[in-house]
Amino acid sequence: MLHFSQRRSLSFFACFLHPAIGSVAAMNGGQDSENERTKCPCTVCSGHLEFDVQDAGTVIQCPHCGMETKLFIPTAPIESPPENPPRKEPEPKTARIIQQTNSDRSMEALLEGVGGTYSQAGIVIGGVALIAALVFLCKAQYGQAGLLIVIGFATIWQGFVFSVLFRAGAEVIRLLKKSNGLKFDGVISGTTIRHSYSCSICAEFVSDRTQFNCVRCGAKFVQP
Repeated sequence: MLHFSQRRSLSFFACFLHPAIGSVAAMNGGQDSENERTKCPCTVCSGHLEFDVQDAGTVIQCPHCGMETKLFIPTAPIESPPENPPRKEPEPKTARIIQQTNSDRSMEALLEGVGGTYSQAGIVIGGVALIAALVFLCKAQYGQAGLLIVIGFATIWQGFVFSVLFRAGAEVIRLLKKSNGLKFDGVISGTTIRHSYSCSICAEFVSDRTQFNCVRCGAKFVQP
């Protein structure tokens, strides 16, 4: 009997509380719908604004730009920008391969360089021998001084002769290459034209064609 009465009491309370429980659930559902939040962009700076749905249509001050904007429910959802946007790799630089023509040092340039070296060496050694000859002359050692003088001038002359010979060999090679239509280093002697100017009355040298008067006879120059 006790168990039966307890069951009847529980059934009664359950029937009594069922509508209340349903009404509380409905109230909670309505409260959740009222507290639903959405986002819209600012009409001035397009900054994202999050607000309650029931606040749509309210004019507020944008927290991003400080200007007045109106809250509205957008038709499409607002996508938040990615926190770390993908980094765009720089495009590689492009270049062209340029052909360059390089050649070994030519024989004529080598001979001319050796001739110049002989000439310089002869001048240096001859100069040293002449200085030593002066020292022996001061010491009254005339025999040794005379020998050094001869050696000094002979060395200078030898350097000059070797320089001319090597330059002549280089000149021959240039002429041979030119006759066969080949490229050559340096300049063939006698082919470089240099102009000089002089007065037509007194033959005075004129250093500059823009000169107006002759420095010797005072004649006025007429430009051709």
